[in-house]
Amino acid sequence: MGGIRGRLTLWYVLLLFLTLLFFSVVVYLGVERSLYRWFDHDLAQEVQQFARESELEDDGELDLEYEVLSHGEEVAVYDPQGVLVAEVGGLAPPGPLRLETGFDTHFKNGVPWRRLTIYAPSVKLWVRVSRSQEDVRASLRALFGLLLVGVPLTVLLAGAGGLFLASRLLNPLDEITRRAATLGAEGLSERLQSLESDDELARLVETFNQMLGRLDEAFARQKQFTSDAAHELRTPIARLLTRAEVALSRPRESEEYQASLNEIREGLESMGTLVAKLLALARSDAGAVAFEREPLDLADLAADAVFSLQEEGGAVRWETYFAPAPVLGDQTRLTELVLNLLENAVRHTPEGGTIKVSTSQRKGQAELSVHDSGPGVPEDLKERIFERFYQAEASRHGQGAGLGLPICRSIVAEHGGEIFLQREAAQRGAHFVVRLPLSRG
Repeated sequence: MGGIRGRLTLWYVLLLFLTLLFFSVVVYLGVERSLYRWFDHDLAQEVQQFARESELEDDGELDLEYEVLSHGEEVAVYDPQGVLVAEVGGLAPPGPLRLETGFDTHFKNGVPWRRLTIYAPSVKLWVRVSRSQEDVRASLRALFGLLLVGVPLTVLLAGAGGLFLASRLLNPLDEITRRAATLGAEGLSERLQSLESDDELARLVETFNQMLGRLDEAFARQKQFTSDAAHELRTPIARLLTRAEVALSRPRESEEYQASLNEIREGLESMGTLVAKLLALARSDAGAVAFEREPLDLADLAADAVFSLQEEGGAVRWETYFAPAPVLGDQTRLTELVLNLLENAVRHTPEGGTIKVSTSQRKGQAELSVHDSGPGVPEDLKERIFERFYQAEASRHGQGAGLGLPICRSIVAEHGGEIFLQREAAQRGAHFVVRLPLSRG
């Protein structure tokens, strides 16, 4: 028998056999001891009764009560000097013998006989009575035969029952194995039938179904990610090919070729940025992003990011308030997080608009707030904007590919924090809030 079913049955049978073997030995030894003790006790009672009821007649004749002995005993009677006076059933030595009270065993024709010697004061003689132990040996042989047949038979029946029960109990495992063997990307939506019992197998089936659900979601995200990436890359590639074909369609001046090459270069730079973001997201999903944690202050990172964007120019107004917000994280990744949020705000803020940036501490967390005065995001799209390649209506998207906010969420998740879009009815624009664990060091 192979597999778990066979091993469980073999272990069960082996354990049962050892248990029954131990039990049989204990029972046999216990019965043997009890029978021999009972045998000695019964023999002693008969011998004592024989000695009491036997007497010496007035004429000197010895009256022995042989009828008291009812098990084919052999009897020998000796005088005080150990000389044989009378005997029944055997060839007793004539003596003189040195006799002592007590039990002993001797063999006759290979059969053990138990012998008891006592002194009978009523007749002033030694009485020695022997009884065969063949009946006890026969009883023990019968018990041994019963155990010899019963134990293997019990083990065989228990093994068959154990194999049947193991098969019934392990059927769900067979179903899981068959299901896993036929599992494909297109069949991840199927589920195993839940078991009614509340045991380990039922929990295994439930866990397997949950794993299928997670795999289904992962494959769906992967397919969507691949489709969206192909779509995002197809458009700039087609535009660059068209531009190159137009430039090569007829001879042109060097200035026109230079303008075409500059346009192609800008398109390639944009595609390079997109590919880098895709690679970063793919590595993050695979858990292959290694970063070092060091003490940082969100206030310093935010201040540096605002300064660099102000240096680049732009027609927006900045309002900042930076309170200490110490965290433990990777400087490169957190800087990318802050820049992505601020560039997103700049991209969606109209000329002359205001961007408010602040850092603070709240309820044991470091908080970064970025609030622009753009068109904002509808309530029903608050979560969708964190999906990859998703862009809200035209008023909210410009030249982005819809990867900035998903990258921000990935970075925040790596640092054990949260990012969300806060809704404020009294103000326009989008208000993003990042909360990270506060560093106490």
